[in-house]
Amino acid sequence: MVSLHATETPHGPLVAVAWGDGLVELHRPEGGPTLSFRPGPPVRAVAVTGAGSLLIGTDESLVCLTPRRPTS
Repeated sequence: MVSLHATETPHGPLVAVAWGDGLVELHRPEGGPTLSFRPGPPVRAVAVTGAGSLLIGTDESLVCLTPRRPTS
């Protein structure tokens, strides 16, 4: 594991994990699918905002992803 961050959002807790092989995962501990993303370059840091966006830092860029809420 390269980086780990967790926060509480209005829709429940979120946990972001970055792995050494470049995989980034966004987990919902209270249920829901795990979302995965590979930005390409090695990931140096991850963070989750209070609004639920995922921040991914590499040596070359900062990526901000906002997952869509599942519709029922």
